[in-house]
Amino acid sequence: MSRRRDPILTATEQAATELASRPSADLLLGTRRLIWRSIGKRLESPADRGRSQPHIRRYSLAKRAVEKVLPMWDMSFPTEKGPHLMIQSSRDILDRRIREKQARALWEENWHFVDDLADKHDDPAIAVGYAACQLIQVATCDELFEPTTTDWALTDQDVQPVELDSAFCACAAYARGAIWDDGSSANLRREFWNWWIATATVLTESK
Repeated sequence: MSRRRDPILTATEQAATELASRPSADLLLGTRRLIWRSIGKRLESPADRGRSQPHIRRYSLAKRAVEKVLPMWDMSFPTEKGPHLMIQSSRDILDRRIREKQARALWEENWHFVDDLADKHDDPAIAVGYAACQLIQVATCDELFEPTTTDWALTDQDVQPVELDSAFCACAAYARGAIWDDGSSANLRREFWNWWIATATVLTESK
């Protein structure tokens, strides 16, 4: 009997095909959610954070996305260590050294911190701060996705700003703007998403 193919391989191959076909190099939110779902079951309760291997892998994928663009933040805001502290806080949340209520308060505090900085600076590196902030959400309650279905037409413009995921925000920084921003680079966006797809595959193969 042949071994069942790992769902993550099917999902990432589909994502790579979709990305190659899109001149804008936009990896749709529906496709990213398919990849998250293919990694394994979504966390049922924040009380169980850090105990589920699929949750840990999705957290690791989000964390790598933030770390990939962290040098951009350091170059633009060398004295602001917010994202570095958020990454450490997210790890403490995942390890349950920070309680859920405190974790949610940390997310809100850091979201306002990045918002305030965004009001003062027109810099793509601001998106790194949002990416790090959303990493706190992933550590607390996992990525957002439906457990059994995929909305293939879903885009990042269909969700509220507070629902944008770490990978999207990191890509916006890397590409010098979100998909809807004039002047953002499709080539850099494609480079980032190809890296993210490959990273998702490697993280799952290392289980």
